Amino acid sequence: MIAGDLASSGTRQIYCNRDTAGLCGPQSGVIAYAIIVTSGGNIVGSDIFTCDSFFNNYRPTAQAICPSSVDNLPWSQGGIMLHELSHATAGTTDVAYGCNTNRNLQHNDKFRNADNYQCLALHNFRLHNC
Repeated sequence: MIAGDLASSGTRQIYCNRDTAGLCGPQSGVIAYAIIVTSGGNIVGSDIFTCDSFFNNYRPTAQAICPSSVDNLPWSQGGIMLHELSHATAGTTDVAYGCNTNRNLQHNDKFRNADNYQCLALHNFRLHNC
């Protein structure tokens, strides 16, 4: 659903530096978030909002990602966006954050945890680009 951005997952907009829900304060730790609209248990729309910190703090280079162990991969803008898109298209949740924590999740939680998609993408980047 994320790769195809299927029409069945609704329509969405991605907003830069817009904080409609007031979640992006400097002490909040929020980088980006998704607001999801459902009807009958299905996602019919969703919007993604990025905070200022998304643009200031999460641009690791390949030199930062390549030597990192899988458990300590740095977050990236692409990975964070993938995390939010998994919420917006597949209705994932935040069971746990960080690749080191995700490894120990129960089987069903691994599929519904948004951060697992970010970790998978960063791990694949390491495998094919380092």
